[in-house]
Amino acid sequence: DVLLLDEPSTGVDVAARREGWDLLSHFRETAAVLLSTHSMEEAVALGDRIAVMVAGSCAAEGTTSQLQHAYGAGYVLEVSANEGCGDRVERFLTEKAGAVLKERFCDELKFSVDPQRVPLADAFDMMSELTERDGDAPVVGKKKTQRQRGGPGGLVKYYSIAHSTMQDVFMTILLRRRKT
Repeated sequence: DVLLLDEPSTGVDVAARREGWDLLSHFRETAAVLLSTHSMEEAVALGDRIAVMVAGSCAAEGTTSQLQHAYGAGYVLEVSANEGCGDRVERFLTEKAGAVLKERFCDELKFSVDPQRVPLADAFDMMSELTERDGDAPVVGKKKTQRQRGGPGGLVKYYSIAHSTMQDVFMTILLRRRKT
């Protein structure tokens, strides 16, 4: 048995969507379920395997973890810089931490960070330093984070660090495909 669905939860409220997903999970026990969706949340919740389509052809496929490993860019660092400080924060993070700027709107920045270059603990130390007002900034890449006078301390209001999401993976695949 095969169940084919196109955008099964589009336009559905959150409670009904959850019930629908539970029902589809039940069907997966006895039938193959193939669905198309624009919702990466839905794809992750329901898919054993995910295929990403770009311009009508399959750009990538695999399990969630396979796609995140192949197309995820380490972890995601989102920064809200103090007003007018976005350029300095961007310069510091790209030059000192090797962060890659993915998105920017005024003083709101989103980077991908390679965990091989900046281990997660060092990233938290570095960002904590950037929220201080004393003008110190960390030296990145040492076993223990050290302070160095004259860095851009006190430039960040708040930040978050997270693993790449499937939405990030999708955007990476889409942008790579569009470049070719």
